[in-house]
Amino acid sequence: MCRASVENNVSNGDTSIGAGLNMGILYLFIMPYTIAMVIGYLWYRNAKKRKAKFTFQGDKF
Repeated sequence: MCRASVENNVSNGDTSIGAGLNMGILYLFIMPYTIAMVIGYLWYRNAKKRKAKFTFQGDKF
C-alpha cells in the first residue's frame, strides 16, 4: 500500500489501516531479533547440557 493511499484514508477518518500498517512494520522489525534470541537460547541450553554430560564426579574429560 502506498503512502498516499494511507494518508488519504487517515485524513478521511479511517485510522484502522494506518494502525495496521504500523503494526506490520513493527512485526517485521522485531521478528529477526526474536528469532536470533530463540536460536541463541537453544544453542546455550544445548551447550550447557553437553557440558554437564561430560562432567563426571567433578572431573572434566
